[in-house]
Amino acid sequence: MKHIVFIACLIVLSGTDVDYRIEVSYHAKLVKNKEWSIAVLRKGEEILIKVNNYHHKSIVATLHRDEYSKLLEFLNKAGIWHLKSYYPVASPNAYYRIEVQQGKYTHVAVAEAGPLLSGDAIRFREIIRKMENLAKRKLEK
Repeated sequence: MKHIVFIACLIVLSGTDVDYRIEVSYHAKLVKNKEWSIAVLRKGEEILIKVNNYHHKSIVATLHRDEYSKLLEFLNKAGIWHLKSYYPVASPNAYYRIEVQQGKYTHVAVAEAGPLLSGDAIRFREIIRKMENLAKRKLEK
């Protein structure tokens, strides 16, 4: 029954603008297919995490306000709004896509999944790891 309520909430949220949204997704280049995604959405007082096909599991669950606040603090320190794309057009490798939205403002950046990222691009790995760890904790419950 809980899953039905969460899915209904997600449908309501997906049909309207959200106050804040962060989504990390992994895309296979050769088939141009989104393999998995992890999104955190906030609309008013409601905060949800939507995990889609991560390790072949999906879930929609509520996120506690403290956990959400810590996530936002981390993302802002990591410079989520200033990420630059690190993906050569000719690359055959898969890529990660990070999208953040607050109100009418949106920022998108992509990074190659194959090579080790360094310098400013290390922030991609930190953000991806944080979102994956959050998804793993929610999937284990």
